[in-house]
Amino acid sequence: MADVEFKLTGGPELAEWFKQAPEKMMEKVMRGAVYAGVRVMQTQARALVPILDLEKSGGPHEPGFLLQSIRITTGRRGDEVKGKLGITPEAFYGHFVEFGTRHAPAYPFMRPAADAAAGDAAQAVIDYATARCERELGKAE
Repeated sequence: MADVEFKLTGGPELAEWFKQAPEKMMEKVMRGAVYAGVRVMQTQARALVPILDLEKSGGPHEPGFLLQSIRITTGRRGDEVKGKLGITPEAFYGHFVEFGTRHAPAYPFMRPAADAAAGDAAQAVIDYATARCERELGKAE
């Protein structure tokens, strides 16, 4: 499937602030920030996914199943916090919808969503991280 990964890296000032903050708190802040950014892309992908009436074609799922199968996962590997936008295994056919087959045309929705929402996703990350860091600093005072 055409999963979309979103990595967040900060500037020197942000990195210095992170060194001073408790590690567990920063992991939660960054995971939430990445989730906020990927959520913007998820909303866009769900707006673009084609909803076909599969009952007419004898398909195994109800219309809108692929739309509901677009999910977000977040995790941490080393110092990186990652967010992933993907399709659940039950909707394996999402790959065929995205890229097409020799029998059916492509209806891309994941890559166009990532491209269209990139700026808004970055802003969502910034907004979330800023608000959460201010809130955490307020608790520490």
